[in-house]
Formats: sequence, structure tokens, C-alpha cells
Amino acid sequence: MLERRVKQPKFNEHQSRLTPFQKVAVMDLYSYGYDLAFVRKEQDESIAVLTLDGNIAIVHEDGEVESANDLPIR
Repeated sequence: MLERRVKQPKFNEHQSRLTPFQKVAVMDLYSYGYDLAFVRKEQDESIAVLTLDGNIAIVHEDGEVESANDLPIR
């Protein structure tokens, strides 16, 4: 029998800082293997930053996902 294992998302303290729109988008990105790294306040907007194998995805307050970005991360 073939067993399929699905990667479980890491729920952390940053989840509580997400807007409802961000939560939906983050859950979608979890299904692709992304993990929520942190939530940052930038220019009067809260953005969620997710990572996957060195790739970065940003989720804006309205749930818009931006995958190609130049966000500096230390």
C-alpha cells in the first residue's frame, strides 16, 4: 500500500498577528510547503513573510501574495 505523508504547517506565535485575509492566503501557501517566518510592520502595513527552500513569499493585509520581491531578510 502506498502511503502519502503531507507536511504539516508549523503554527507559531505569528499566526495571531495575521489578518483574516492573510490567514486564508497563508493556509494556501502552507499547502505548497511554505512556512510562516515572521510578520513585519512596514509603512503602516502588516506583511506576513513565508519561506520555502530559500524562496520568499509576502502576504499583504488584503491577502495579496507577492512572490518576486526584494525584501531584505537577515
